[in-house]
Amino acid sequence: MVFDEKSLIIGEIGGPFGSLVDACVCSMHLSEKAHFRVEMTPEEIDLTIELVELDFGGFIHQWDAAKKFDMAVKRKELGKQLFQENLLTEAANRFSKAFRVLCSIPISVEMPLDCIDSVNVSDIQLLKETLYNNMSACYFRHQNFDSVIPLCQKVLALNPCNVKALFKIGVAYEHERDFEKAHQALSTVLEIEPNNKAAADHLETVKVQLRQVNFRLNSMMKKMISGTIGK
Repeated sequence: MVFDEKSLIIGEIGGPFGSLVDACVCSMHLSEKAHFRVEMTPEEIDLTIELVELDFGGFIHQWDAAKKFDMAVKRKELGKQLFQENLLTEAANRFSKAFRVLCSIPISVEMPLDCIDSVNVSDIQLLKETLYNNMSACYFRHQNFDSVIPLCQKVLALNPCNVKALFKIGVAYEHERDFEKAHQALSTVLEIEPNNKAAADHLETVKVQLRQVNFRLNSMMKKMISGTIGK
């Protein structure tokens, strides 16, 4: 496969192959022509790359808020595409990079503004909420519930009524056997969306588990009280 005069933006090629191509190009000098052999299971890929021209976009701290916001949106969209292809590690990486770019936009706590360099602060906060949610979705699909919980907590700190985050954290608490918190989160989902069948199904399971836990606790308490009286 041959690409003539191919334009490449570092960080914008999706998938594991894209990350390897980025690493190859970043190791090169201007006007250099280099041959690379990339190991991609189950095959090896031979690449010949010539770095004809290099356009440096400036350091990120020199960018205005609008440029940073646009870059974060682009990385979010690439992350969504990777997520749809079930490339979850790569997707989470893109969402994380988008979030880091977004967090470099300074938002004053003491003197809050409605707008920074033509970008609405509300749009910045909404994008942060979306990125936290998207990262949690990657871990949720991996069933890495220890990572799902803190990410969903950050979403809910920004928007307590975010149904997707409430559902994911509810299921995560269920798997971690924190049934009271699972019950609270899933019940909130059904308050917002009464017809949410997935939440209702999980809530029924949680209720059964809670009854079993309470039954065991009551039995233990009765034995303890009985033992104390007997002495």
